[in-house]
Amino acid sequence: MPPPKIAVNLARVMGILFILLALIGCLPNPLIGAEGYFSTDLILNGVLGGIGIFLLLFTTKGEATAATGLYFGAMFAFAVAVVGYTQMPDGPSGMVVKLFDMVACNLQSIYLMGAMGVILVICGMMNTSSRQVIRD
Repeated sequence: MPPPKIAVNLARVMGILFILLALIGCLPNPLIGAEGYFSTDLILNGVLGGIGIFLLLFTTKGEATAATGLYFGAMFAFAVAVVGYTQMPDGPSGMVVKLFDMVACNLQSIYLMGAMGVILVICGMMNTSSRQVIRD
């Protein structure tokens, strides 16, 4: 019996979660969006949706490719979080800042991107392809 494809399933779940967050961010709600606790705009919602589609595309080839996609998604989420944290001025936590004068986000959404990066790295570490005898 072949080992379960944990990274593939986690990449699919995380990809769907990112796409759902992007879609929810486009709707008016108090959690995520232009007026939400996690302040996002259309471009940041597009980035979240892009990471989700990217993760779903990486699940088509196999376990090792899905783990690689999880790591690349984590690197991109970390990059957005680091750039956002370095551009965040000292001020109230609800203050919205524009990253590269394009992407609007607040400190909470920057922390959310960092946490998503950590979760993606943990999901990528659950790769079972190194234990497989027959590769995908």
